[in-house]
This record gives sequence, structure tokens and C-alpha cells, in this order.
Amino acid sequence: MSVFPVARISKWGYHKGNGTRWFGAPRDDGRIHAGCDLLARPGTKVLAIDHGTVQYRADFYLGTDQLVVKHGNFIVRYGEVAKDKKVKGIKNGSVVKPGDVIAYVGRLKMLHFEMYQGTETGYLTRRKNKDYKFVDPKNYQRRADLIDPTPYLDAWKAWSQFSDWIDDVMDDYF
Repeated sequence: MSVFPVARISKWGYHKGNGTRWFGAPRDDGRIHAGCDLLARPGTKVLAIDHGTVQYRADFYLGTDQLVVKHGNFIVRYGEVAKDKKVKGIKNGSVVKPGDVIAYVGRLKMLHFEMYQGTETGYLTRRKNKDYKFVDPKNYQRRADLIDPTPYLDAWKAWSQFSDWIDDVMDDYF
């Protein structure tokens, strides 16, 4: 069963109408936001949402890293993770399962979460390459198989909250 990607679910949303953290939000430079930003304190655990294999870890944005994981038929970019705090054993080729700690929220106080269908190949972002097969509209500046993660996050959030409730009930009565 898939899990929500941060260990602590913020009360601040990632849906349209919540600042510019939602998928598709306009950016000042004309870009469109290609993921959902999940607010969390620096150092908060970032969890693997499902079974998968780590593809790579690399520089991302403003002193943070990205961790890219192939989860079955889709790919997730866990962005804006801590550059200076890495999880031992998480490297290219590492196999992860739902709920494994794979990274920590970085200095920007959020996890930037992007999803891809896995139907394309190559880099997830290629801003300067005019021949690159971008998602439409091109303002996303991402690979053509980019998908909106919002409905997935909603389902995983509901499941995570239900699982926590079950754990509380079990602790109280057994």
C-alpha cells in the first residue's frame, strides 16, 4: 500500500488556491509549477511512497538535492531534499519499499513532489534544449510524461491518516 511522502502531514495544503504550491501554479518567469510542494520542517523524513528503485540523486534548486525513484510504472522526483543530510544506504540502484526513509526535507522547508508516467526516456528537465519533447504546454519545462500528482497525494494522505488511526486504536485496546 502506498504512503504519503512526508512523515508529518502539514495543515497547509498543496491544492489550487494555496499560494503557489499546487501543480500548474504560474511562476514569475513564465514557467508553470510542475509538482506539489509539501510544507515541512527541515529534517522531516521523506518516505518512499511505494516499492521502487533509486535512479539517481543530484543537485536540484537553491542548495538542495533531488532524489529520483522509479516506482513500478511511474517515476517520482523528490525535490528540495537536504543536500547535507543523506540516508545511509540510499544510492543509485537501492531498492526501497513503502514508508522507507529515503531523504530529509531540505532548507527550503518543503518537499517538491513531481510524478511521471514512465512512458518517456531521458532527463526529466531539459530547459535549454529546444528539440526536447516537453509536456504541453511547454511552460512546465518538463518531460512529456509529467502528470499531476494531486489525486495520488490525496489518496495516500487519506490512507496514511486512516492507518495512523488504526494504529492508535490498536495501541489503546490491545
